[in-house]
Amino acid sequence: MKKQSRKSFSGKSKIIIGELKVLTVLWAFLLVVVLSAIVESFEVLVAGEDSDSINVSVSVLDVISISLPADVKLSDILGTGLSTGSAVWNVKVNSGSDWQLELAASTIPAMTDGGNYFADYTENTDGVPEVWSVDNNDSEFGFSVSGDYSLAKYFGGTKYEGFSGSSKIKVAEGTGGTPSEGADITVHFKAEVGVNHNQMPGDYNAVITATASTL
Repeated sequence: MKKQSRKSFSGKSKIIIGELKVLTVLWAFLLVVVLSAIVESFEVLVAGEDSDSINVSVSVLDVISISLPADVKLSDILGTGLSTGSAVWNVKVNSGSDWQLELAASTIPAMTDGGNYFADYTENTDGVPEVWSVDNNDSEFGFSVSGDYSLAKYFGGTKYEGFSGSSKIKVAEGTGGTPSEGADITVHFKAEVGVNHNQMPGDYNAVITATASTL
């Protein structure tokens, strides 16, 4: 057999080397493509982990409230004599503001039955509560106030005054709001018919309004 020439072998070697270079380039290209795909996939995953923030708020409003006690039925008066009763108003103020409680009647005099009435209690000095005392020839209706927040002039519910129609009379006050359970104010009512007074029989009624307000 004839031996291949050195020149022929050299040519084939160059072809093989060239093919290897091509394969190397192809592998490098494929590697770049694969790595690019991996990187792109990672970026997509990262982009999918988005986040957001919100602000959650709440407002606490100033509140002043007053309870709704039941109507008061004074004991019956048998011709002459004294009748008493009371109501408790609870005031709540959450704002820390100073506050007051006022009373007013819907009519003058307050306690009426048609054209008949009990006179509003008359103090010796107008607006200055005093120990209850009704003349034998009169009939009168009045009130006093007790509780931690009642005005000192009522001496814990022992001194009375009369209503002045729709004119509000301050009976209690507080500073810095009230406790969470509120502030109780007790209003004591009295009606009396003097022993020498002829009070017409009837169902007498007084509408009393309590108003709580901040100062």
